Amino acid sequence: MRSVSLLVNSAQAIDPEQLALSIALEHLQQGRLDAARTVLQDILARDPRHGGALNGLATEAAARGDEKRAMAMLENALAVDVNDGMAVANLAALHATVGRWEEAAICLERAEGILGPTPGLLGLRAQLLAAAGEGEAALEIAQALMAEAPDNAENHYRLGVHLLGLDRPKAAAAAFRATIALQPQHRDAWHNLGQLLSNAGEHEEALAALRRALLMRPGEPVGAAALSQALLRAGQPEAAEAEARRALVAAPNQPLPLIALGRALSAQGRHKDSLASLARAVRATPDHPLPLIALAEALSLAGQDGRATDAARQALARAAGDPGLSLRVAELLLRQSCYAEAWEV
Repeated sequence: MRSVSLLVNSAQAIDPEQLALSIALEHLQQGRLDAARTVLQDILARDPRHGGALNGLATEAAARGDEKRAMAMLENALAVDVNDGMAVANLAALHATVGRWEEAAICLERAEGILGPTPGLLGLRAQLLAAAGEGEAALEIAQALMAEAPDNAENHYRLGVHLLGLDRPKAAAAAFRATIALQPQHRDAWHNLGQLLSNAGEHEEALAALRRALLMRPGEPVGAAALSQALLRAGQPEAAEAEARRALVAAPNQPLPLIALGRALSAQGRHKDSLASLARAVRATPDHPLPLIALAEALSLAGQDGRATDAARQALARAAGDPGLSLRVAELLLRQSCYAEAWEV
């Protein structure tokens, strides 16, 4: 589950209001969400119909994972100006972030009609292509954008995301490192780099990168869950548990920290508590396969093979269209000796 990056309008003329907006957008780009929100709310206090501030607050809300507030800000911006191209573009990006691809495509076409083929919209077009299984076409767009503006950190970041989607982890890590070299406060680049390093067994550097990302958004559930998982991979299940519990204080029903907690407890042999946490994650997102996959794995480790198989079958029904998750479910079914079902995947 990667964090949203909406397309924010840049300041044009330098007047006090536009200067304040440019300061807020700089805060957003550097991950200083509280500072950005304060400035943007001050602009809205003076002008409740300020489109730039409404778009900025949508970006700030989306960066915190608050889709409902982000959507409200964009609806307010479009109520002020139905042809606000940046609000339409941001709406497309928000839909894409939560997997509403059809709605994202409709909004993207409308935004392109208003704004033309901007780099941000081309990047979003690449995201939609990748979601449709056209990863190489998406990569071509990302490469072209980077070649056109190699000193733009976001272009390197987009390239890394598409390389990651094509299972090219070394090239993706290099792109995220290039992003960080240009923009050291790029939270998502640190986060993705940390996950790649953890997968590669580079535990010390991975933990440092993920902690750096989490410092930029303390308590953020996705970042805390990733750090917990990396600690578990590094052989520190107690620290992994503590990190997941910290995230759940602020967000008690977020599925990723619940999954991280369940896995950390399972690794310690505390199966009853692990299964309770994972059951909560399933209830929080009943239509997503990931909590069910984690539950099936934990049930298998707890020696409850029949229930593990049932959970794996439920996960498979929800993983249709996602080859990576389907493969993980197939591996689970193979472990349960469900060979015919696994091979059908």
